[in-house]
Order: sequence, then structure tokens, then C-alpha cells
Amino acid sequence: MREEELLTVKQVGTELGMPFTRVRSLISRGRLKAVLMPAGAATSRVSRADLRRYTEEVAREDRDRRRRARDKALGQLTASWDRLSDDERKHLETVLPVEIFRPLADATRPHCVRRPEALKALCTAYGNRTDAGMEELAMDMPPDLLWAVARVRTALREAEEA
Repeated sequence: MREEELLTVKQVGTELGMPFTRVRSLISRGRLKAVLMPAGAATSRVSRADLRRYTEEVAREDRDRRRRARDKALGQLTASWDRLSDDERKHLETVLPVEIFRPLADATRPHCVRRPEALKALCTAYGNRTDAGMEELAMDMPPDLLWAVARVRTALREAEEA
């Protein structure tokens, strides 16, 4: 291995935006592979390839975590909707703004072909609510359904930001 392919712990910390002590911790826990130089532990080096493998692994873990959070939030939304009686759903249809109710009804049907668009529309409409509009929703919707919509919006926004 050529010398220029190896990075010091401080260089790795700078590239990852973390203190070098955290890099040392990653090395000692085996999350990040390092080469021990002849001078001892203080001269650990990380190859560029191992750093790339680590960052790819962290990115993959983050994507998986976001996907699990999204799936959990969608499950909670569907479960909250399913707990409503037909009368409660009809009541919601009369009191909720159409830009909230329609996508909510579509988004809670797991096999609906328009589900992705419905979720996006629901999140947009929910996010565009003013403080007063949020208070109205809180008064009109069952709490678990309102919170489920909020969690879905958060999970989908995090997934988009990734």
C-alpha cells in the first residue's frame, strides 16, 4: 500500500466532520478498519478505500433506518384510520378540508395505486396549515390519527432529504 493512500486519524476526522477521538472509538470498536504503523497505536492509519467502505455502510444504514421509520409511520397511519368506524370517517369527510381528507383516505389504502401521490398531497396540505389551521385539525381529528399524519410527514421529509 502506498503512503498517500493512508490517512491519519485526524485527517479522517476532518473528512467525516467528527472529532478524532470519535474516529479512534470507531477503530477500537471495529467499525472502521485501520492499519497500525510500526511506531504504535498513536500512528494508526486508515486507507482511503476503508474510509469509503465505512461511509457507504453508514449511508446504507441511514437509508435503512429512514425506510423503517417511514414504514412504521405508514403502518400507524393505516392502523389509526382502520380503527375509525364508518360514521367517524363520514364525519371527518364533512369537517376536514378536502385537501386533507381526500389524500388521507387514499393514503390509508395500502394497495391504492395513487398512494404515493396521495401521501405527498397529504403531507403538503398538512405542512401548509397555519397555526389556526393546525388547531382546527387537532379539534376535528382523533389524536392518534393527527399524530400519525405528523409522523408520516416527518418520515417522508427525512427520506427526501437523504
